[in-house]
Amino acid sequence: MIHVPRKAAVATAALSAVLIALTGCSSAQGGGAPADSSGGTTDAGAIAAAQEQVEKYSGIVDGFMPTDPLSDPSALSGKSVVDIPAVAQLPFFATSYEAVKAAFAEVGMKADICDGAANPATTSACLDQALNSGAAGVIMDAISPEIAQESFDKVVASGMPVVLGNIPTPAGSPDNVATVGPDTTLAVSLAADAVIVDSEGAANVVTVRFIDSPVTEEWHDNGALPAFADSCPGCKVTTVDIKTPDMASLPAKIAAKLLADPSVDYLLPSLAPAVVSTTQGATDAGREGMPLASTATTVSDLQQIAAEGGLFASVGWDVVRTSWYEADVVMRKILGQDVDATQYVSPVRVFTADNIGDLDVSQAGWDSSNWFGGAGYQDEFRALWK
Repeated sequence: MIHVPRKAAVATAALSAVLIALTGCSSAQGGGAPADSSGGTTDAGAIAAAQEQVEKYSGIVDGFMPTDPLSDPSALSGKSVVDIPAVAQLPFFATSYEAVKAAFAEVGMKADICDGAANPATTSACLDQALNSGAAGVIMDAISPEIAQESFDKVVASGMPVVLGNIPTPAGSPDNVATVGPDTTLAVSLAADAVIVDSEGAANVVTVRFIDSPVTEEWHDNGALPAFADSCPGCKVTTVDIKTPDMASLPAKIAAKLLADPSVDYLLPSLAPAVVSTTQGATDAGREGMPLASTATTVSDLQQIAAEGGLFASVGWDVVRTSWYEADVVMRKILGQDVDATQYVSPVRVFTADNIGDLDVSQAGWDSSNWFGGAGYQDEFRALWK
């Protein structure tokens, strides 16, 4: 059984809600909140299935490695790529950029960061900069092309390779557009599985669904909801909808749900940007230290688990390895090599108090891929890039 911390020591990590602010068109309303659900009894087999998933992904899951070398690494020397993160100063994206920069440096390339700054106009300007500066490629991290469609279309039409991080490739995209990243729906499903196992199939859980875009809605609706429906008919699920610009209202929404139903005993904010606000809502309702699970693990999340705060399970993926994946795909596309980017899926891992004891829960540990088995894959890439 997963350990649930019971001590009321909740870290107040400074995570900004704009992590997923640009994952789609901000005017998207979706289909409304999923209906609250409450089932009967969860059988042992269903709980065992959830437990199997949690155990499978609690260990080290090896990631994909290409086998074909670069066709002409020397031709890449001196070229530059523009890296456009949603919000450059957030730890998630700052770590990603440093890793991308290091990967490109291996072949004499340069990565120039251009902060999307949670702003469609700024993102458009970054894409225009990439096109007008003679860059060889673009990486857009957690930014949907819809945000800056006109500028994105111009870059794509130029034939410049574009790699999208954590965002699906738009339908009908040409070969110079590819997606690299984890299966975010799986990550959210695993967070739900952690709640199912810890509650022994009887959780009364409040989930948070971001309705900024169809992409973020699908992470929740195709991840958390099916997990509870399939593996926990005995669980009660209530969903709170939120848009990123309205994040300040989330604590009040969470508190209202908890006060209306004191039997709620778990929280599933789904994505890291909602952890702080969800935790605050529990505190405001007099439920400080409530157990919760989330995804998109950062240093502060593991530190909170280690400190036995409310967060008891966090599902993360190797941001550094993902950045090396992005660099490899960009290089191959610049050289005109065939590359199946769908194979470059970052492995995810479920973190709990049971498996973080030997980890370096620091920025250095994160940077070194220590949490996911180490950086041996980097030597494998270097061998392919010679």
